[in-house]
Amino acid sequence: MEKLKRFTAKDAEETYLVPHWAAGFFRVGEDGELEVTPEGPEGPSASLFEIVQDLRDEGRPLPVMLRFPQILQARLVALNEAFRRAIKKYHYQSEYRGLYPVKVNQRRMVVETLAKAGKPYAYGLEAGSKAELALILAQDLHKEALIACNGFKDDDFIRLALMGKKLGKNVVITLEKFAELERVIRIAQELSVEPQIGIRYKLKTRGTGQWEESGGESAKFGFTTPEIIRAVDILAEAGMLGTIAMLHSHIGSQVTDIRRIKQAVREIAQTYVQLRKLGAPVRYLNLGGGLAVDYDGSKTAFYASANYSLEEYAEDLVYVSKEVCDGHGEPHPILVTESGRAVTAYHSVLVLEVIDTIRPPGEEKIEQPRDTHPVVKDMFDLARGISAKNYREVYHDAFANKDTILNLYDLGLISLRDRATAEALFYQIARKTLRFALEFDYPADELEDLQKMLADKLVCNFSLFQ
Repeated sequence: MEKLKRFTAKDAEETYLVPHWAAGFFRVGEDGELEVTPEGPEGPSASLFEIVQDLRDEGRPLPVMLRFPQILQARLVALNEAFRRAIKKYHYQSEYRGLYPVKVNQRRMVVETLAKAGKPYAYGLEAGSKAELALILAQDLHKEALIACNGFKDDDFIRLALMGKKLGKNVVITLEKFAELERVIRIAQELSVEPQIGIRYKLKTRGTGQWEESGGESAKFGFTTPEIIRAVDILAEAGMLGTIAMLHSHIGSQVTDIRRIKQAVREIAQTYVQLRKLGAPVRYLNLGGGLAVDYDGSKTAFYASANYSLEEYAEDLVYVSKEVCDGHGEPHPILVTESGRAVTAYHSVLVLEVIDTIRPPGEEKIEQPRDTHPVVKDMFDLARGISAKNYREVYHDAFANKDTILNLYDLGLISLRDRATAEALFYQIARKTLRFALEFDYPADELEDLQKMLADKLVCNFSLFQ
């Protein structure tokens, strides 16, 4: 009897690529259970299985969402420290001010955790609506922390933002469309409040991945170059040129290719320099979102991955901004990014109950009937005769027989029972083929899809739409 190889914890890590996507927050324990390490690899750990078992003992049904605020804090610290190191490395003569876009996750635990953890870094929050701004104004932020107001702004949204400025908050109203400029000037004069204005610039550069269309010249939001010049002239005529505090850009979420990010930084930094030359005292250079999460662990430009690290991201933003500013003799701006998914993605885990398993046929013993079709009989012979020496040839023959049987069935020349038997035999031969192939270090390329074809499918009860 063939002795089965023991499946170890290391095998589990390699099979599910845990070290590649977990960012140090999850690992396979010695007993084979998935563990969470919310403070990083060197911190305390807990078995997710035990956590879920305790919840079920309390009568809580699955599915359940587990949230770890310590991971939020760890990601925020990692982001800010990466920029601190980059600023020190390249002797950048300014600072970094991160923003968390509240639209990514408005839960109280998330917002309050990030506000508290971000206070030592003057970490701020970004509002995309009036309701989000009201939530942000209630947070205990550092006095220099930015509160950025993005998205469409009606009169009430602008009034609330200006009231926040009046209360001493560091509020910046980012103009996303040219029509908002007149509205901000009018309401600021009504309330006798000097606003801090940001201008979102519609970059030529586009991001990569699933949200590529949100950037580039065809993007919905942002000022064109002629509109920026018009805005500068209008504000200068109104005696408000000094209110332009921020230049903002955004090339999309989950930008997978670092080359696109560097290209965008260079373009927006050049625009910052030119605005300064026009007399606008821009202090903040907001490089928007886009910091990607390597969901699949491949470290590539695939839409679910990223071909760069957090360190490389921070260093490229700092270096390119410094290079452009130094080339024109302009001061280094305060760098701003709006990272949402990169901060929150790791902190929550959706746990589902597997209610059923769908397994490919062919595991059961198959008896050969006396009266069967010749092609089906040939499949029985192939299944009995497969060996380590001929498994590739047998698999090829079985694959061809499977196609033949489907054609015969379509013509009504073979019975449903014979077709079922032949398909079960094909999967039986495929399993034996895979077993023989895995004994070699370099199995044939044509056999790589066998593992996917023979994998079990797990049936879970949950709704992604919620």
